[in-house]
Amino acid sequence: MVRILSIAYYFTDNLQYASKAIELLRVWFLDNGTSMNPDLRYTKMAPGKNNGSSTGVMDAHNIPDIIDAIGLIQHSPLWTKQDQLGVKLWSTKYLDWLLNSD
Repeated sequence: MVRILSIAYYFTDNLQYASKAIELLRVWFLDNGTSMNPDLRYTKMAPGKNNGSSTGVMDAHNIPDIIDAIGLIQHSPLWTKQDQLGVKLWSTKYLDWLLNSD
């Protein structure tokens, strides 16, 4: 959804598209109450069976699409420097987890 909204904003300059894309990005990556941890430790978790599986990394295959989408909306007046820094920090933590976790 973020990808489609970002493309729509890029081609139309309609801030409604950017606004919804940014709202979704903030919920997923930046909001302390709702954001996803920058690791996939507990993906593919089955309560009572396991504490997660490394195959959950495959579920994040669309992260490059999100990065591209941010590139399309980053010049919107609604996307702040704080948003940009927050996503960069999240991405840095995620990469660190990918490279250094068991």
